[in-house]
Parts: sequence; C-alpha cells; structure tokens
Amino acid sequence: GWANEKDRNKLFASPFFKKWDEWDQILLRKSVRRTKKIFRPYYRKRKFEVEDVSGPGTGDQFLNTVKKRFTPLPGGQAMPWWKRRKIRPNPYNSKGQLCKKPD
Repeated sequence: GWANEKDRNKLFASPFFKKWDEWDQILLRKSVRRTKKIFRPYYRKRKFEVEDVSGPGTGDQFLNTVKKRFTPLPGGQAMPWWKRRKIRPNPYNSKGQLCKKPD
C-alpha cells in the first residue's frame, strides 16, 4: 500500500505540483479504469512466444554496428572532409558486370 503522508512528503515539497493526497480520488479512479479499458485488448492480442531465434543475436548485431563505425573509409584519409560524403562503393567491375558481395 501507500506510505504514510509524513513519510512520502519529506523533502522539497513543491508548490507547483499537486501531491497525491490533493488529487481528486474519483477522477483518478475513473482514469485508471479508462486506461485499463483502452490497453487491455492490446495486451491480450500480444504473442508471448518467441518465433524466430535462428538469426543473429543482439550481441552480434551490436558488434557489427560497432565494427562498421570504426572501419576506416577507403581513401577517406586522402580526401578532404567535405568530399568524403561523396565516396560511393562501385558495384560494377571493369567489364560493367555487377560484382558479387563477399559474405
């Protein structure tokens, strides 16, 4: 349950905020009831089973993101900072064919 009023309002009672005891209890009761009514269908439709765990885990995704951030750009040090954003990888080889991605 709730603590005693003296225990709850020890320090820094602000004149700009209402305390729990100053709120209209009937209004609070109605708002709690309404909030539960709104969110209950969403909670009941939720799927509690984990469907697919065969993919990469959260740790693997995080490490890949960190690796990409710390991998230097090819030619990035040789170019000025305002030209670096125009660096694009070339997906075509010298014959104009699409290169295969390394996995």
